[in-house]
Amino acid sequence: MPVISDETTYRLVHELFALRSCINPDPRVYQRLFRDISEEIESILTREDYHRSRQEEDECSKRLQARLAIYKRDENIPKLKSVKENLAKAMDHYVNAVETHALAGQGRAAVSVLEAKTKMEEARSALHELSTEFEALRKTVEIG
Repeated sequence: MPVISDETTYRLVHELFALRSCINPDPRVYQRLFRDISEEIESILTREDYHRSRQEEDECSKRLQARLAIYKRDENIPKLKSVKENLAKAMDHYVNAVETHALAGQGRAAVSVLEAKTKMEEARSALHELSTEFEALRKTVEIG
């Protein structure tokens, strides 16, 4: 049996005990008093159950949201690793394009300065896109 903590409920329970100990009470009055007091107690307990139920629902919802965030993070970790590898490759490609552009500017490359500049711009663009994707995924994983 739960501990009675509410003062009103405690008082009502004692009224029931007092009613039970009455000597030769009028049955109609006794039944009516018993019913009224019992209904009050039930009403209080129902409200408490409702509030407890709402609180448990809220806690369950928070736990579910946390679990979903963990699943989403775990789902994004492999993507993050893949994007990180692609980012490293794009960085190497960009560095090579810059070196080729520098060599073309000095006349020692097999491609023209314009071709080298175009490759460098493409590499820079790819590097920027991958960096943006990497940062977005990293934030998703950190938040989760």
